[in-house]
Amino acid sequence: MLLRSRLAMAASSRAHVIWLHGLGDSGEGWSYLEDELGPRFPGVSWEFPDAPDMPVSCNQGMEMPSWFDLRRIPVTLGEAHGGFEEAVAGVHALIQKAEDEGIPASRIVLGGFSQGGCLSLSSGLSSPRQLAGICCLSGWLSKTSAPLAQLATPVLMCHGTSDNKVPFKAGNESAEILQQAGCSKLRFKEYLGLPHGTSPQETKDVEAFLKEILAE
Repeated sequence: MLLRSRLAMAASSRAHVIWLHGLGDSGEGWSYLEDELGPRFPGVSWEFPDAPDMPVSCNQGMEMPSWFDLRRIPVTLGEAHGGFEEAVAGVHALIQKAEDEGIPASRIVLGGFSQGGCLSLSSGLSSPRQLAGICCLSGWLSKTSAPLAQLATPVLMCHGTSDNKVPFKAGNESAEILQQAGCSKLRFKEYLGLPHGTSPQETKDVEAFLKEILAE
């Protein structure tokens, strides 16, 4: 899978954040994270890739930016998604590119929202080398053939209790499945009444997580 990405990594970068948007969105739609959090993380570079356009089943085959195919919304936990393995490989290539630029895997954070959160979860936990951490906002665990070998990776999962696109139950049960599998550094945060979106408190929690895992 060819991902469109805007990466401007400074020579002084000591860590790197790759953030994956949701269905129908763009990397630009999440670049506010760098505007808001970037000044608090000097030496950290940010990357907001764009998903390719593809037909999406849950939208009657309409083409839109999508990391992989979705059969239905609300999403169903444990369902396989067409193109998912290719999407994981594409994210692994982005991680490798950052490593080639001099950032070790242990200083790379992978995050995302909704479909991007789902992809970040599987891609990060199946990465060839353990990452600094994974942020999954309003996401879920997809069925995948990729071995989730990096269960020691710190993971932050955040989910609103009123999410009608990725049900809270799907996120919560995903966290429980991973914890039972040995993902001991996973923490799950719920946001009462939050629909399918973000909140100022969630952004603060992401900031606190980044401060913890990127501390030098």
